[in-house]
Amino acid sequence: MPKKKPPKPRVKTTATVAGIGSAETAELTGLESVMSPQECLIWRQGEFRQRVREAVADWANEPPASILPSNTLGELAKGTAWNIGQQANLVQAVNTHEVFAPPFPGTRMRAPAQLFPSATTVAMWEKIVWRNQNPLTICFQVTD
Repeated sequence: MPKKKPPKPRVKTTATVAGIGSAETAELTGLESVMSPQECLIWRQGEFRQRVREAVADWANEPPASILPSNTLGELAKGTAWNIGQQANLVQAVNTHEVFAPPFPGTRMRAPAQLFPSATTVAMWEKIVWRNQNPLTICFQVTD
């Protein structure tokens, strides 16, 4: 009986993100390791933005087309006033919608360390999601 060859290990490239401590790095495999700054910008302003708005719509029980960048999280909160629980549910919705995938399927939103005000707009929330990506993507440094 012939011996099976062990699988080849996946090659990982680790890149330190400018402006972030050396302990915080993005592991890159496949497509994400070759995205140009322009491709990152197009992806963030297109697919990423759309996915964040879909996650907000899901959390708010609203049709995605009704979510505007100027809507506030306080006006979209259902059931109770905007609070830490509502924010945690919104973070969960963002992660359920896998807003970073593709091209970054392993990246999730880290829960913010603070409660943002109810006047936070959907456009502002998108930036908050971006700043709280974990692990950091190669696009982090070129688009924010």
